[in-house]
Amino acid sequence: IKSMLGTQFRKEYWESHTVNSTPSTQPSHLSVQNMKNLAKELDLKLRSVLSPNASILHMDGQDTKEKAQQHDKRRGRQGDEEVAALRLISEAEIRSFRASEKDRVLASDRTKIVALAKSATAQW
Repeated sequence: IKSMLGTQFRKEYWESHTVNSTPSTQPSHLSVQNMKNLAKELDLKLRSVLSPNASILHMDGQDTKEKAQQHDKRRGRQGDEEVAALRLISEAEIRSFRASEKDRVLASDRTKIVALAKSATAQW
Protein backbone atom coordinates (compact mmCIF):
# COMPACT_ATOMS: atom_id res chain seq x y z
CA ILE A 1 0.00 0.00 0.00
CA LYS A 2 2.78 2.42 0.93
CA SER A 3 4.59 1.97 -2.37
CA MET A 4 1.36 2.41 -4.30
CA LEU A 5 0.49 5.52 -2.30
CA GLY A 6 4.00 6.89 -2.74
CA THR A 7 3.92 6.35 -6.49
CA GLN A 8 0.46 7.90 -6.81
CA PHE A 9 1.41 10.80 -4.56
CA ARG A 10 4.61 11.57 -6.52
CA LYS A 11 2.66 11.36 -9.77
CA GLU A 12 -0.04 13.74 -8.50
CA TYR A 13 2.58 16.11 -7.05
CA TRP A 14 4.60 16.35 -10.24
CA GLU A 15 1.49 16.65 -12.39
CA SER A 16 0.14 19.48 -10.23
CA HIS A 17 3.48 21.30 -10.09
CA THR A 18 4.62 20.84 -13.69
CA VAL A 19 1.43 21.52 -15.63
CA ASN A 20 2.06 25.25 -16.03
CA SER A 21 5.85 25.26 -15.77
CA THR A 22 8.45 25.00 -18.46
CA PRO A 23 11.26 22.46 -18.18
CA SER A 24 13.71 25.16 -17.09
CA THR A 25 11.51 26.23 -14.16
CA GLN A 26 10.78 22.76 -12.78
CA PRO A 27 12.05 22.43 -9.23
CA SER A 28 15.37 20.60 -9.05
CA HIS A 29 15.14 20.25 -5.27
CA LEU A 30 12.53 20.79 -2.59
CA SER A 31 12.78 23.47 0.04
CA VAL A 32 12.19 22.71 3.71
CA GLN A 33 8.76 24.35 3.56
CA ASN A 34 7.83 22.32 0.48
CA MET A 35 8.92 19.13 2.26
CA LYS A 36 6.80 20.05 5.30
CA ASN A 37 3.83 20.71 3.05
CA LEU A 38 4.42 17.39 1.28
CA ALA A 39 4.63 15.64 4.65
CA LYS A 40 1.32 17.19 5.70
CA GLU A 41 -0.36 16.17 2.45
CA LEU A 42 1.04 12.64 2.66
CA ASP A 43 -0.05 12.34 6.28
CA LEU A 44 -3.57 13.43 5.40
CA LYS A 45 -3.70 10.94 2.52
CA LEU A 46 -2.43 8.15 4.78
CA ARG A 47 -4.98 9.06 7.43
CA SER A 48 -7.79 8.88 4.90
CA VAL A 49 -6.60 5.57 3.45
CA LEU A 50 -5.51 3.74 6.58
CA SER A 51 -6.75 4.87 9.98
CA PRO A 52 -6.17 7.80 12.34
CA ASN A 53 -3.79 5.69 14.46
CA ALA A 54 -1.64 4.84 11.45
CA SER A 55 -0.52 8.39 10.73
CA ILE A 56 3.21 8.78 10.39
CA LEU A 57 3.59 12.50 11.02
CA HIS A 58 2.07 15.17 13.22
CA MET A 59 0.74 18.19 11.37
CA ASP A 60 3.95 20.06 12.25
CA GLY A 61 6.08 17.37 10.62
CA GLN A 62 7.50 15.87 13.82
CA ASP A 63 7.88 12.12 14.22
CA THR A 64 5.18 10.45 16.32
CA LYS A 65 7.42 8.07 18.17
CA GLU A 66 5.09 7.89 21.19
CA LYS A 67 2.11 7.01 19.02
CA ALA A 68 4.13 4.35 17.26
CA GLN A 69 5.24 2.90 20.60
CA GLN A 70 1.65 2.88 21.90
CA HIS A 71 0.51 1.22 18.69
CA ASP A 72 3.28 -1.40 19.01
CA LYS A 73 2.29 -2.07 22.63
CA ARG A 74 -1.35 -2.54 21.61
CA ARG A 75 -0.27 -4.76 18.73
CA GLY A 76 2.02 -6.67 21.11
CA ARG A 77 -0.78 -7.24 23.59
CA GLN A 78 -3.09 -8.29 20.80
CA GLY A 79 -0.36 -10.55 19.43
CA ASP A 80 0.18 -12.07 22.88
CA GLU A 81 -3.55 -12.71 23.20
CA GLU A 82 -3.61 -14.33 19.76
CA VAL A 83 -0.62 -16.51 20.62
CA ALA A 84 -2.27 -17.51 23.92
CA ALA A 85 -5.51 -18.36 22.08
CA LEU A 86 -3.62 -20.39 19.48
CA ARG A 87 -1.71 -22.15 22.24
CA LEU A 88 -4.99 -23.07 23.96
CA ILE A 89 -6.44 -24.31 20.70
CA SER A 90 -3.37 -26.37 19.91
CA GLU A 91 -3.29 -27.81 23.45
CA ALA A 92 -6.95 -28.77 23.11
CA GLU A 93 -6.23 -30.37 19.74
CA ILE A 94 -3.30 -32.27 21.23
CA ARG A 95 -5.46 -33.51 24.12
CA SER A 96 -8.16 -34.50 21.66
CA PHE A 97 -5.64 -36.32 19.48
CA ARG A 98 -4.14 -38.08 22.48
CA ALA A 99 -7.60 -39.10 23.67
CA SER A 100 -8.54 -40.42 20.24
CA GLU A 101 -5.16 -42.15 19.98
CA LYS A 102 -5.69 -43.69 23.42
CA ASP A 103 -9.19 -44.79 22.37
CA ARG A 104 -7.74 -46.32 19.20
CA VAL A 105 -5.09 -48.18 21.19
CA LEU A 106 -7.64 -49.33 23.73
CA ALA A 107 -9.93 -50.49 20.94
CA SER A 108 -7.12 -52.45 19.34
CA ASP A 109 -6.21 -53.88 22.77
CA ARG A 110 -9.86 -54.88 23.28
CA THR A 111 -9.84 -56.53 19.90
CA LYS A 112 -6.68 -58.44 20.81
CA ILE A 113 -8.16 -59.47 24.18
CA VAL A 114 -11.39 -60.63 22.54
CA ALA A 115 -9.39 -62.55 19.94
CA LEU A 116 -7.25 -64.14 22.68
CA ALA A 117 -10.36 -64.99 24.70
CA LYS A 118 -12.02 -66.57 21.66
CA SER A 119 -8.94 -68.59 20.84
CA ALA A 120 -8.55 -69.62 24.50
CA THR A 121 -12.19 -70.73 24.70
CA ALA A 122 -11.83 -72.52 21.40
CA GLN A 123 -8.88 -74.47 22.78
CA TRP A 124 -10.86 -75.55 25.86
